[in-house]
Amino acid sequence: MLTAASDPWSNFGPDVLAGILTGITTGIVVGLILWRLQVRAERVRRQREILFAGDRILPDVIRAMKSSRDFSLDHPYQTPPRYDALEAATGAHPVALWAKDNPIPELVATAQALKAGERLRLALDSLEGAIRPAIKRVADTVPSPLLSPFIWTAVLGRAEERREWVATNGLAFDLFEYATSRVFEGSDVAPRLRSFFAEKAAYEQAHLELGNQIITHVFAEKDLPSQPV
Repeated sequence: MLTAASDPWSNFGPDVLAGILTGITTGIVVGLILWRLQVRAERVRRQREILFAGDRILPDVIRAMKSSRDFSLDHPYQTPPRYDALEAATGAHPVALWAKDNPIPELVATAQALKAGERLRLALDSLEGAIRPAIKRVADTVPSPLLSPFIWTAVLGRAEERREWVATNGLAFDLFEYATSRVFEGSDVAPRLRSFFAEKAAYEQAHLELGNQIITHVFAEKDLPSQPV
């Protein structure tokens, strides 16, 4: 007579269920391991692509950095030629995304310089938007076509360079300075002027850092000790 304990089918169901659960768990673990390996391999591949892409655009970035970093006296409220050249050299490439995916120092510095330049451009547009109507309010003192370029040189701290230009127009330099001070005192102009100075300082610091990173990269390729800018 067979008892329940000796029944060979009594553990069949639990054994099958345990086997299924073990198989599922093993499959999940193996799947996660393969997924992580695939993600890691994709990340390495992506970083390698970015490294090669960064090396390809670096010569263009270096050429752009040779452009003047000064603002033009003859083209008021425009970004310096260096930023324009840098933007042209990198405009077709997602530099900010590259720097995020693979934070190579020179790529990060390039992305930061581009961002600082764009913020500077916005600050310049805002400043110009406040200064133009302010000039009209003091037109009784100095004709606005002559005052506008003079104010731009004053913004840059280079008003003295316009002294001879003012004299050739038969006007007194002090008169221009007085009119400029009245413009700068405008409620709309003063805060935007402060914003411009802040963005200008950030822009100059970002481009200094980019220059240092380029020098470090170039010297590293030559296996020579780098020198600070």
